[in-house]
Amino acid sequence: MNISKHTGGYEIKNFRALKTGALEGTIYLNGKRILTVENSGRGGCNIYHGFEGTGQAQPLADFRAYAAEHFGDFEPEDHLVFALADVKRITAFAKKHGRSFADTAGDLIAEFDTCGEDGYYEHDAKFLRHLVAAVSE
Repeated sequence: MNISKHTGGYEIKNFRALKTGALEGTIYLNGKRILTVENSGRGGCNIYHGFEGTGQAQPLADFRAYAAEHFGDFEPEDHLVFALADVKRITAFAKKHGRSFADTAGDLIAEFDTCGEDGYYEHDAKFLRHLVAAVSE
């Protein structure tokens, strides 16, 4: 299943997140590395870097625009990073346990719906619902 065709072509690889809030990963668009993301876990925003030959301004602007479409105006690119990481985890868990993507994502959506404070995960749940609908067609 190629889910990236339903995520605007975006996917994340080599994603690591620590309990401290530190994270790092590589963002791909249609199979091509375009950005890295990192956060030291000491407060502050995620930092994005472009790859040599791709520049940084346009890939980051496009990533932010796609993120804003799906995650609103509060740190949309950061929400998209975590959503892409969720997709990777959901896909791996579903495969390992013989479950469908839709059923596994449904469990996470239910958590978002019940645990989200002040609608913080509203866009995340909506994005996963969009993916479930797309892969279930």
